[in-house]
Amino acid sequence: MLLALLGLGCNPSRTINTSSGLSESTRGEIASVGLESIRWYAPIDGATRRDGIARAISEGIATRVNCDLDSQGMTLLRVDSSRLTELLNALGGSPTARRLVLGQTTAWNDLASVMMERGTPMLVAGRPQNSEQLMYRLSVRGWCFPTVDAAAARVELRISADATRITAITTDPSQVHERGHAIRNGRATMELARNEALLLLETPVVAAKDTTGDGPEALPPPTLAARLLVGTPFYDRVLLLVIVPSFADILPPTLAVSNENAGVVAPAKKPEKPLE
Repeated sequence: MLLALLGLGCNPSRTINTSSGLSESTRGEIASVGLESIRWYAPIDGATRRDGIARAISEGIATRVNCDLDSQGMTLLRVDSSRLTELLNALGGSPTARRLVLGQTTAWNDLASVMMERGTPMLVAGRPQNSEQLMYRLSVRGWCFPTVDAAAARVELRISADATRITAITTDPSQVHERGHAIRNGRATMELARNEALLLLETPVVAAKDTTGDGPEALPPPTLAARLLVGTPFYDRVLLLVIVPSFADILPPTLAVSNENAGVVAPAKKPEKPLE
């Protein structure tokens, strides 16, 4: 059981490593309100993921989220959290997972990063280019909030780039330098309803079979998603990222009771502190 991060402020993250996978439903495993990220791994073969995405969508396991990150080579899938294991199986994924509790966070939390050397070929927003010497980061922030009859989660994703060399130093504390700068088509914002989760993965690139050609098919340069979502430490895998929200403390009483009947135990409410 993950340790609870209570309260609505920015709380420190806690990393949980597990190799047991998601044999049980993920719902309610965060004991308080906020987000959790889970790292899965899938075969590096693009055809396996391509067929798995098509199967998951056709069988109603997941739905595609259309956003600007599509042009960065990233696929976003919305899935009922009770069907996460089905989605993982469809993609040929491994149950090995690294779990990180983010809680309620208005600050950006890194999900993945990659150092790019000058001259590295890549696709950015669908256009081929040679990279500068930059650190690219995929980050998330989000929070849960009550609605009229239930609750929802706001999730924001961002790909940013940061120069690896310091060009100027200031001793003025009022001159705050924000880490990284936004890139073109590098943002996405969405809301997740109760019992929904979000899966991020590299859009699979599969060479077309051409029986008339004399040699192997040439693939385009890697996308930003391909550079970010590598399967380290597994050389034959790629990374799948799952964002799971929890609404334990803000669901209306009737929904909290239904969660308890479904095997999800809501934590006891602490008495509110009197206003000072």
